[in-house]
Amino acid sequence: MIETPRHEKNFFNFSVQEFVDYLTIVQKRVVSLQKDRRLAYIVVFKNSGFKAGASMEHSHSQIIAMDKIPQEQIGFINRQKEYFKQHGRVLLDDIVYEETQSDERVIKITKDFVLYAPYASSFGYEVMIVSKMHHSITTLNSDAIDDLARLLQGLFVKYQELFGVFDFNLIFSAQTRQDQEYSRFFIKIIPRFNAIAGLEVASGIYINPFLPEKVAKHLKN
Repeated sequence: MIETPRHEKNFFNFSVQEFVDYLTIVQKRVVSLQKDRRLAYIVVFKNSGFKAGASMEHSHSQIIAMDKIPQEQIGFINRQKEYFKQHGRVLLDDIVYEETQSDERVIKITKDFVLYAPYASSFGYEVMIVSKMHHSITTLNSDAIDDLARLLQGLFVKYQELFGVFDFNLIFSAQTRQDQEYSRFFIKIIPRFNAIAGLEVASGIYINPFLPEKVAKHLKN
């Protein structure tokens, strides 16, 4: 999915309107793909830079749709379902509630979204943007898209102030044909300052030298 006709543009210098256009295109493509009843799983992601796995320089994202839900995603869905069944609440809602109560890792709260550095993050300066009420990108209205665009634009401006332009992955919460009542729309942004090496591959344990509490403090503006 080509994000801009201008080769010199990227998320670090996108305007709010360019982020609005980007999110609108993602939303339209997911809505269109959901009409194909053969597809059970749709994921949108962005690899930016060589360390993040990008195969071309021009600013772009990718959409993968398949007829089966990956096993790891099934586990994630089942955990959300079980939590909702036990507590009658969405897991991400409770996580966001705890984050906002402690306020140690919260970066910014807007009308529709909460931006925070996750507890025990796997990657340095990793952040999550979680919707307060929307279940998927397909349910975002124009006001919510504008709110999210402003949040993304401000975040990447701050990222650039701290580190310049760097490699990163951006991942949208996956769309499935499962009941969405127990889920929330989110975006995860993973800077790729360090490579995944032997320990991570062998054990699934990630080395992150940056405390999320300090990350939140640095990214607050």
